[in-house]
Amino acid sequence: MGKVTIHELARIIELRKKLNETNFKIAALRLKMINSQDLRNEASAIQEEIGKIERELNSGGIEILIPNSDKLEKLNSEIGTYTEQQILEAMGSKAGKLYELLVERAKITKANYGNRYEIAKISLLANKHKEAKTMLSGNNAEMANQKVLEIAQRIVKRLGIAGVSEPSIADEAEVLIDNRKFWVPSALLKQAGENGEKIGRINAKIQLKNAERQVKKFSEEEEKEFEKMQGEYLALLRERDGMIAEYIKEEKEITEI
Repeated sequence: MGKVTIHELARIIELRKKLNETNFKIAALRLKMINSQDLRNEASAIQEEIGKIERELNSGGIEILIPNSDKLEKLNSEIGTYTEQQILEAMGSKAGKLYELLVERAKITKANYGNRYEIAKISLLANKHKEAKTMLSGNNAEMANQKVLEIAQRIVKRLGIAGVSEPSIADEAEVLIDNRKFWVPSALLKQAGENGEKIGRINAKIQLKNAERQVKKFSEEEEKEFEKMQGEYLALLRERDGMIAEYIKEEKEITEI
């Protein structure tokens, strides 16, 4: 069995979120006496994929370290005292103590989902360097390996955990690419935003041109224009790759240290 990757750890967080959402839909349909076999099949497939990754985690002795896990456990315990019907009614009314509990839990789970790659990284680091785990609680940790310490400090800072980051850790800003957070130096945030907007606009134009090419033959001039557009798109992708290069490099470093 190969090594567990950062992407697999992030994937299991995605799957758990999807499973919870699917099970909620099943519960809602069950109360309305509506058949939910397709959703149950979907939930079963998700659970099977989760189980496969969990077996790899268990084999490697890797624990997924979830920020605010104690708070989540307490919220789950409180919410668990209510029936499915009460939960659905609270979601519908958007009022009351139960609804407040559900909202609080949703905020934490949403944040953890958005930070799934940072959670995956700190989990892998802690598997090799146990001191990294203490940093999730906002405590400083002493590490002989300075490189590991710096990476761990960056990660917990991205997770919004105060008390462990040194002044030497560079300021970063998050950018969203294909529904995933990436982190770039704060000085590049404006450039990254403009790059993303340009990519979105030119990608839409390329998709439109591709659709046109399916129904008509382009003239030589139109082909040149299309090729120029594709070249601009690739140049923008290269620019984006350059801005997130250090962040991607960090993933490789974590798997090697």
